[in-house]
Amino acid sequence: MIWLLDAQPLRVFTSLDTPITAPSCRGLTEPMITMSGGRIYYPFLIVAVNCLLSCAPQSGSHGTTTRPVVRQIGEPSPTALKIVEFAYLNVGKTVGDGECWDFVNSAYRYAGIRYHHGYKWGRRVNWQTEGVRPGDVIQFSNARYPYAYTDENHTSIILKVANRSSVKVAHQHWNGSDRVSTSYIPLPYLRRGTQIVYRYEP
Repeated sequence: MIWLLDAQPLRVFTSLDTPITAPSCRGLTEPMITMSGGRIYYPFLIVAVNCLLSCAPQSGSHGTTTRPVVRQIGEPSPTALKIVEFAYLNVGKTVGDGECWDFVNSAYRYAGIRYHHGYKWGRRVNWQTEGVRPGDVIQFSNARYPYAYTDENHTSIILKVANRSSVKVAHQHWNGSDRVSTSYIPLPYLRRGTQIVYRYEP
């Protein structure tokens, strides 16, 4: 279930007058407008929250909190680009049995990687100092953000850096859907739980 400032869900319609409904929550849950729909929680509040996350002062003066900046450092390897290619090719589709792990494992296989290390997808990356790159993988465990949360284990592929405070990811088995979709993760705003960035390096 999603909670945002104790707001009640607002029923909205697309340009085709198709009601947007919300499936039950599994995997990562976020009240954001996506191409595949989802429940919308007062869109103007969502805009306000996203603005606060991306535009919040980074200085430590005047009582503000200094947060690390999300940035890309270096270029993705050809193997990483194949991982991203697989993710984009499968948006809207169900990969394997619909689990998040199956999606990322299939992306690795598509890129020519035979990896069998559970939820460890390569070298652990300190995203605050090393940055992130397309093709990196985020492994979540009970992660909590201002407007989103994950289950005990959830896996996503980073597609790109969206802004100073978030990355765009692809994943499946989230928000009640077993299809691959994209969303945004505000890495500096993790409240509790873990988010580990991995990078495959031969």
